[in-house]
Amino acid sequence: MAQYNRPAISTKSGSAMWGSFGQYDKVVAVVAGSSPYIPKVSGAGVAAVMVGASTVGGITASLGGSIISTNLTNGVVYEIGVSQINVASGTIYALYKNTQVT
Repeated sequence: MAQYNRPAISTKSGSAMWGSFGQYDKVVAVVAGSSPYIPKVSGAGVAAVMVGASTVGGITASLGGSIISTNLTNGVVYEIGVSQINVASGTIYALYKNTQVT
């Protein structure tokens, strides 16, 4: 029978102890009441977005241009730098890049 070696308890943070947990490490759900969401004010680093079901709104790219949420497929991650997210109804998820990817 294979033996399981439990890792020792450490004072390191989870990411430092266990390694990277994925490409994105923070998600902000932008809804109608919290819109417009401006990452430069709320925290830089939005590297992708994902649109929830029945969402109406728009995403402005970091260097200009915009995309209407109804032109995006629900549940698909779109890697795009974001300067602003507006939501009239539903939810658009702002995904922050994990800078500790190993």
